Amino acid sequence: MSRSWPVSMVLFLWLTIGFAVVHAVVTAWGVAVLQQAWPDSLQYEVLVLTEEGEAVIQGYTKGVGREFRKLDGTRIPDTLGLPRRFASGIDLMELDGRPPMTWDYRLVSYHDFQKPATFWYLISIPDRQNSAYFVGYDKMTHQLVGYLGIHGFSAQPPGIDESFEITPSGHTAFSGSVAAAQYPYAYSFAHEPDAENLEAQYSHLANVAPDAVWILSRGTVYEILLGQRAVRPLLQNQPELHNIAKEHVLKDGKSTLRLLSRTDTGISIIDPETGSLESIPFDAPRQPNGYESYYELKGGKRAFIHQFASSRRGRNQQHYKVSWLGADGQVEQQEELTLDRGTSFPGPYAGIALAVCVPAPIAALGTLLIAPADESGRVWKAHSYSARFAELASDLMAWIVGSLLVGLVSGWACLRRERDVFGRTGWAWPLLVGTCGWFGWIAYICLRPLPARLPSGQWMPSQPEPNRPLGTEIYA
Repeated sequence: MSRSWPVSMVLFLWLTIGFAVVHAVVTAWGVAVLQQAWPDSLQYEVLVLTEEGEAVIQGYTKGVGREFRKLDGTRIPDTLGLPRRFASGIDLMELDGRPPMTWDYRLVSYHDFQKPATFWYLISIPDRQNSAYFVGYDKMTHQLVGYLGIHGFSAQPPGIDESFEITPSGHTAFSGSVAAAQYPYAYSFAHEPDAENLEAQYSHLANVAPDAVWILSRGTVYEILLGQRAVRPLLQNQPELHNIAKEHVLKDGKSTLRLLSRTDTGISIIDPETGSLESIPFDAPRQPNGYESYYELKGGKRAFIHQFASSRRGRNQQHYKVSWLGADGQVEQQEELTLDRGTSFPGPYAGIALAVCVPAPIAALGTLLIAPADESGRVWKAHSYSARFAELASDLMAWIVGSLLVGLVSGWACLRRERDVFGRTGWAWPLLVGTCGWFGWIAYICLRPLPARLPSGQWMPSQPEPNRPLGTEIYA
């Protein structure tokens, strides 16, 4: 049966895509079964501190469950309610990585706790030197209310000099530069603090208003009261402050809030009511990348945990440096270690798994070319397209090489079949099949099955010649 070229292409693509979906589902299921059956597959490890300052590695291993061990590897039996004794740290800074500039990264919403309510959205504008300002919308009418910048309320968007200057970090554009009494939402809507979700959005604090927000900008800590639409500098001329974070503390039996900021030589505690500053010097220099957590331990001691993540060919690791400090701020002990995070299946085999599930050069090379341009799909260590391309190529090397080999073999087999069976020397089918790899080869043999063999052993041609007459023809 002879088909036109457009019809053949439509059928080829339909069969290729259909077989690719079936093959990917079946092989992915097989990989998942292998992943679950892998012996001693580690799910995660994380470093925590007890209230006394002891470092504990908490891990979860398939088939074993949750377990704890000391830094020297000694297992700790979970018979004394160990997790209830873990200390709560305060994340002070996030310096590594360049997160995507998508809206969910550049926008956070707040409630002003008024009736009728106004939803205030803090928006970061990367093209304007990472400036940010508040935009308010009426909850009922959805109409624009106005803007808030460093000089307060206005009907027009603030200029760069009138906006807050923030330092982007690894999770959102505002981590490290903004703190609030309420829990913000990184979505394009705010939640009404009614009886149903008020407790989830706001914990009652004795010393600050629920609508208060603090922003560190150009060495000044600004206090924004959304309900009053008022902005005032709480603390000025403090260039040594690198970030701002909040902490809930009990004071005279009441829950209160205080602000903390990391400096090059220690930590500063800010009273949000008076703006007073208390500096505590530490002999623990600020690290150039990663992020730090600050712990206040029993006996007046303190600790810093500096950590940063790395990934190599699908294997995720977390690197820690712990510094224990005495009451005088001097370092008493330091430890460094590396833990596995999210390695439920051996990382180097991730590319092989993709090569088995999707053995098609067009898929592997398409991913390699397109994925580095998408900053929202993955937290990249590199900033430029070429560097992200090299990073991804290293992670997917097994998939890329395997798919290219499958494509070459499929194209070569198609070329031989076209030449030896069908007597054609064109390159259209071999190139098409080689590009689609294993899936293209299956679609090709379905569309162009082998013809019958003649008694001589040769293949029947697609257009057989008519039989020649055996006698002598006499024309009258």
